[in-house]
Amino acid sequence: MYDVEHILITHTHEDHFSLSGLLDKRRAQESGGRPLAVYLSEAGRAYVETLIAAAPLSGEDRRWIASHLAFVGLEHFQEYRIGALAVHTVTGNHPGHGANERAIGYLLGLPSGKSLLYACDTGYFAEATWNYLAGRRVDALILECTFGGRTDRGEFPDYHLDLASFLRTLQRMERIGFIDERTAVYATHICPHQSLSHFEL
Repeated sequence: MYDVEHILITHTHEDHFSLSGLLDKRRAQESGGRPLAVYLSEAGRAYVETLIAAAPLSGEDRRWIASHLAFVGLEHFQEYRIGALAVHTVTGNHPGHGANERAIGYLLGLPSGKSLLYACDTGYFAEATWNYLAGRRVDALILECTFGGRTDRGEFPDYHLDLASFLRTLQRMERIGFIDERTAVYATHICPHQSLSHFEL
């Protein structure tokens, strides 16, 4: 972990972003000598700066953050080069703590030539996201299925998917050619407080 230089954050909710977790890196015996770049939406970056300014941190902690962590704001629906990866930012239908913050999914072009979409906390995508995905294809998809067996959230829920809307999302992805029978599909971010066991899901 000393060699990690880049972290991609989807949004600023506590189960996805932890300032104290980043500060734990300060306690490592080695640091690799490189700053850690933390990427998140521009609205998320602004929220984190406010969070740091208000946090009860020591002067030593603040100096360490300033010299070892670089918070980088990303715009939605843009392509970036981060380390060895081509990274496209995809907008989820899920708010974060920042003003007008929306979760970012990361469409990654890997050095192997394969591609992956990591989309955690999405809800059913808005049309702008569907339009951005059209004409692209991924080899692997990691998609949230937070509310599993719940059936009370409507066909196209905001904030989080359930099993029915997860499958509806996959069907639309298949229709636009974004996934096919060769795509590895993974469900993640599954809440324990829903009606299905792991086996039933």
